[in-house]
Amino acid sequence: IKERFKPASIPVTWAAFHLILRYHYEQSPGVCTLAKCTELAVDCGIQAEDITTVLRYFHENLGTILYYEEVDSLKEFVICNPDVLFSGISQLVTVSFAGSGEKHDAAKKIR
Repeated sequence: IKERFKPASIPVTWAAFHLILRYHYEQSPGVCTLAKCTELAVDCGIQAEDITTVLRYFHENLGTILYYEEVDSLKEFVICNPDVLFSGISQLVTVSFAGSGEKHDAAKKIR
């Protein structure tokens, strides 16, 4: 169990970059362009060519940001606060089920 919850060891520049992203994009919409992320990363001492490695690390290992470089329509954007996205999706689903009696009845049948 100790190995499973081993603290992550990352460069201090990465940690500073992560804190700045979370601070600046804490509220809606929580999305940053890749160009702006690169600019912030360079300000933190990260090389511009390393930004995808850093974003991939936070996405795959920590889940604190979402970055989909393999999806053409998303590769120029970074979701810096996934909670904002998930909250919006949750509200959308709630409104769609409560919006009309027909949809509400369908939700009852699913339960």
